[in-house]
Amino acid sequence: MKTPPSLNGAINHFRNFLVSGGGLTLALFILIHGFIFGFLFHLYLTTNTDIGVYFADASKLASGLLPYRDFTLEYPPLSLIFFGLPRIITSSDALYTKIFQFELLVFDIIGLLLIFDIARRLEEAPWKALSIYTLAVLAVGPIIIQTFDIIPAVMTLAAIYLFWLGKHNASWAVLALGTLTKIYPIAIAPIFLLIYFKNRQLKEIRDGAVTFLAVCMITILPFIILGSGSILNLVSYHSQRGVQIESTYSAIVLVLAKLGFTTVSAEYSFGSLNIVNPAATVLAKFSPYIMVVSLLIVYWFIYRQVKPGKSQFTRLGAYALLILATTMATSKILSPQYFVWLIPIFPLICGRWRTPILATFVLIGGLTYDIFPLHYSELQNFQATAVAILVVRDILLVLLAILAVVSLKRMDASNESSDPHAPANVIIQ
Repeated sequence: MKTPPSLNGAINHFRNFLVSGGGLTLALFILIHGFIFGFLFHLYLTTNTDIGVYFADASKLASGLLPYRDFTLEYPPLSLIFFGLPRIITSSDALYTKIFQFELLVFDIIGLLLIFDIARRLEEAPWKALSIYTLAVLAVGPIIIQTFDIIPAVMTLAAIYLFWLGKHNASWAVLALGTLTKIYPIAIAPIFLLIYFKNRQLKEIRDGAVTFLAVCMITILPFIILGSGSILNLVSYHSQRGVQIESTYSAIVLVLAKLGFTTVSAEYSFGSLNIVNPAATVLAKFSPYIMVVSLLIVYWFIYRQVKPGKSQFTRLGAYALLILATTMATSKILSPQYFVWLIPIFPLICGRWRTPILATFVLIGGLTYDIFPLHYSELQNFQATAVAILVVRDILLVLLAILAVVSLKRMDASNESSDPHAPANVIIQ
């Protein structure tokens, strides 16, 4: 029996891939990440972990309770799949933690695979892109294996990757799944829409919106049927949250307090340590409007950067970085794990500004780890050194967004290929 030509082609492609040394490079980085996730991060792992919360939520689900209706779940519904899979295997919290962290490593490796293929398509040495990804992982530290944020981060990367390849329906479906896992990936959706609109691709706008909404409705519908309005408790939960102590709003209030203009206290509520202060109450109320206005300005800037008929593959990384950094800087919540969202983005940054952008993130990662977990009690007590480190870290986050803007303004457009039918397609025909 003869092997089909298409299968022969795939086998030959895989054989050439291994012979070229690409497979060895990828295998080496997979081993490195296995060492990082399985050993290195455990050397300075803290006892503060969200995995216990995930285990408790998964156990409640296993007992027949419905999230949002019978117990509080601060995450979107799809997160329960990733919380629940290890719980199906074991009811031991210790074994659950190990299985869950292996699940995180699997998604991390998926990220490596995607970045490897992106680098190969961009005709860049894969080891460089994989090294950037690895450095970003090390910069953020063990918080990666203490929370589930690497899962939506890799989903966001996959959505961008599929968009690059012109697989737009699949891209929108994955983006919807990411949004249903941890909300923030929805901020990437307008980037795709702006590229479509600038290229007058109305059909793609319609198909993308339909795909995204269909995936969301199919996922959410069971919760609506089983508990009328229960899913809205998720919105209510987050709208009632105060200003988290590590946010940029908190940094402003704490500086004012240190200068003697106001007083401030701290309380633990809604799963985070928040500051209590009249100004903080006002900032918490208006923070959604500040975020929306800031994002609208950023989206307008991105729209001005999109060139009709030109592929955007050299710009999408900087677009995503700008959007996510702006979202984080204007949010009233800025937990340490949020910086995990940015990890898969840095290998996508093109041009000479990649190095200062990555260096800034490494500094952010170091300062964030110094804040939490090393000196969180000092920050809770508003000690001057801890407050100063927080202020510097949050300023660097704003600088990260500024550097993304600068990189886009100065990016050489000469390598952007014409592709009016699929503006984000990186495949050179």
